Parts: sequence; C-alpha cells; structure tokens
Amino acid sequence: MKYEFFKDTLGTIWYRDCVEVEADSYEEAKEKVIKAVENDDELDVVYSEPIWDTWDELSPKDNDGQPTLEIQDSESDKIIYRNGN
Repeated sequence: MKYEFFKDTLGTIWYRDCVEVEADSYEEAKEKVIKAVENDDELDVVYSEPIWDTWDELSPKDNDGQPTLEIQDSESDKIIYRNGN
C-alpha cells in the first residue's frame, strides 16, 4: 500500500518578469522602467518565470528559528512534522 504526503519547503528564488515600456528611445525606456520600479508603479508584464537555478532552501536558522520544512498528510492536511522549533 502507498501513502501520499506533501513536503513543503521554504526557500528563496529569483523571479523574472519580462516587461514592456512604450518610449521614443532606448534611453527614455530605460529611465521609465527604472522610475516605475523605484516608485513601485505597475508595469506591463509580458510573462513571468522563476529562475530555478537560483533556488536556495532556507534553514530554521535563516528563518529566525521558525520552521522551513513541513510534512503534511495529503488527505487530512494535518502537519505531521516541522523542522526548527
């Protein structure tokens, strides 16, 4: 008999958004995109993707002693294991 569990892991990863900026020149577009990012303005996102080779698991030490890995029963959603505390 087989049993199914979920292993949830906390980590960090870089995420890439391809954005389009309307402008008359590259320099103007560059200024617009930088200003939009600095002001937290909405950008026209063409597509987004995680950059998988930047994935790095966190340890509880990296997370102020809080868990960074949990094992969960797939049927009951009960957490049966946590690392850390």
